[in-house]
Amino acid sequence: MGEGVVVTDDAGYVRLCNPVAAHLLRLGQEESGLGEWTERGLLRLAGLLGDYPGAEQALRRAARGVAIDALEIQSRHEAGGEPSWLALTIRPFTDDRNAVLGSVCVISDATPRKHLERLIADASSREQLRLGQDLHDGLGQHLVSTAFGVATLRARLARKGLPEAALAQDVARSIETAIAQAQD
Repeated sequence: MGEGVVVTDDAGYVRLCNPVAAHLLRLGQEESGLGEWTERGLLRLAGLLGDYPGAEQALRRAARGVAIDALEIQSRHEAGGEPSWLALTIRPFTDDRNAVLGSVCVISDATPRKHLERLIADASSREQLRLGQDLHDGLGQHLVSTAFGVATLRARLARKGLPEAALAQDVARSIETAIAQAQD
């Protein structure tokens, strides 16, 4: 199975853990004797995830019988290493009378997806900068030169005493507004 699976009892102690979950939760070599520590109740799932915002509350809700979908947490990482992301789905484990006996937690590595989301966000940001520069260099410069042309036309019309000079002034204001919008 490609996902990590952790089964806890009603107190939150890990009772079963597959190797993928042990890897994703970064359990060390000293914790690799799964049978030893599950029998003695040494590891609580909350202890493995409790440092991450929202994880402790989600585990408490799961212990009360609430299903948790798509809880994403940033996992522990080696010093200087990149953190990884985990996606957890938690379901209560119940008996015939629906009394909560524990929970089953399926853990997926969400790091590749998070990395892709970051790449997409970075590309989007670069595209916004490029588009802004294109607007400034292309449309903005065109509007500025048009504004100068309209100002020259308005001055000529005003010198001749023509009433169209007021209309040219209105066009100049509209162009100045367009320039400000393009800059924004």
